[in-house]
Amino acid sequence: INKLRCDHQRLQEYNSSLQQYNRNLSNDAVNASATITRLQNEKATIMETLSGIRAHLASVQNQLAASK
Repeated sequence: INKLRCDHQRLQEYNSSLQQYNRNLSNDAVNASATITRLQNEKATIMETLSGIRAHLASVQNQLAASK
């Protein structure tokens, strides 16, 4: 009976350890998802800015060509 108690306690400790590991993985996944969302938003902003810069460049090039 004593061996069963020891085995049971070890299994409980192992189970608790696995539960903590799973909580940590879940938290990491949530954080990674938030980071991905933030980076996607930043990328969209950068792409929008780049598009504006390209349009401005085209306008300046046209003005330069017209002034020649």
